[in-house]
Amino acid sequence: MSRYEPLHPPLQQQPLQQHPRLKTGDTIPATRMLQMSPATLRWRPLGLIPLLLFVLGVALLEVYGLDLKLGDLLYRLEGHQWALREHWLTAGLIHNGGRLLSFGLLLVAVLGWSLSWIRPGLRHWRPGLSYLISAVLCSVLIVNIAKRLAGLDCPWSLQRYGADRLYHSLFSLDPATTSGGSCFPAGHASAGYAWVALYFLALHHFGGTSARARRYRRLALLPGLGLGLIFGISQQLRGAHFISHDIWTLAICWFSALLLYRWRLWPQPITPKFCYSRFCAGTSGS
Repeated sequence: MSRYEPLHPPLQQQPLQQHPRLKTGDTIPATRMLQMSPATLRWRPLGLIPLLLFVLGVALLEVYGLDLKLGDLLYRLEGHQWALREHWLTAGLIHNGGRLLSFGLLLVAVLGWSLSWIRPGLRHWRPGLSYLISAVLCSVLIVNIAKRLAGLDCPWSLQRYGADRLYHSLFSLDPATTSGGSCFPAGHASAGYAWVALYFLALHHFGGTSARARRYRRLALLPGLGLGLIFGISQQLRGAHFISHDIWTLAICWFSALLLYRWRLWPQPITPKFCYSRFCAGTSGS
């Protein structure tokens, strides 16, 4: 071996044959490898496990007719009418107020993203905020498109609950059963469940395996699940949706957020920087 020959090939082109997640012979820049963490290399279970739970939940609802059973129970408890349909709490505070709350949160995210172009110390947050805005808008858009395509009615429009239309399952094989309704999936619940994207934003910034990082990720999951549950239960009490409508909405919001995370943020975890001086250097992004 020549005295001038390097002992190892350049670090940027080292094959990572030992890495369990990479194929033999794959190469990866050293700087990118240093950014990777075990949490970001385990994004697939975030899709597979929820998918299995979703399929199981939908199957149980369909086989045992839980939509109608729960709808019948609520209708009976409200005195064989949808007594909470126009109630100040469900229709006013939770429905109208909840929509304004979700819109306000989106404005805050847009404001933070806009400021990141002005304040150098906020550039570090720009990619994550851009992802969050995209994920929320994408989830709501997909749910609203699905509502137009599915053509299913709200419970309050069904003969079973004193109206004039027949109940049809989403899995009916007869396309003529669609009545042109626009109540599936749950649109209002999407204004809450869309914020499950906060979990993936936390995974981007707190992707480690420490107890602190896991705690931050769990906390980031609470706003989306909490708002979605409150909005969804309120709409069920009003007779606007069955429980399956909310489950489908949650699945749409989760998987759209996951796919956007895989496309836009993975696998580059970034530790958050709390520095707002104009001399701070941040990570640029879009």
